[in-house]
Amino acid sequence: MTAHPYCRLECENGEAYDDPSEDLIFDLMRSFEPPNNSHLIIEGVDGCEWYVVAALLEEGVYEVEFRDPARRVHRVDRASRLSEVANDMIVWISDTVRYHEVRASPPQPM
Repeated sequence: MTAHPYCRLECENGEAYDDPSEDLIFDLMRSFEPPNNSHLIIEGVDGCEWYVVAALLEEGVYEVEFRDPARRVHRVDRASRLSEVANDMIVWISDTVRYHEVRASPPQPM
């Protein structure tokens, strides 16, 4: 875990984690049991408005919404394989955090 978190995960039951790993995301999603424990939200911190919402639908399919207004990204994916969903989320979160870090960095002198 970094000294300053870049994102926060919140479960439907109120549990919260800073900078979740792929393993943690996988484990939490594996424990989904609709209708009471069926989704989680991962959001950027420090004014970053991006988020990922992952849910297990009643038909056993995972639905993930990716949104980042700064990059004009908004998409919803569905998949049945949890490992694929968790991996896609981690890759998207990593790319998004990197984008926002570069954007927030002051210009370097030449």
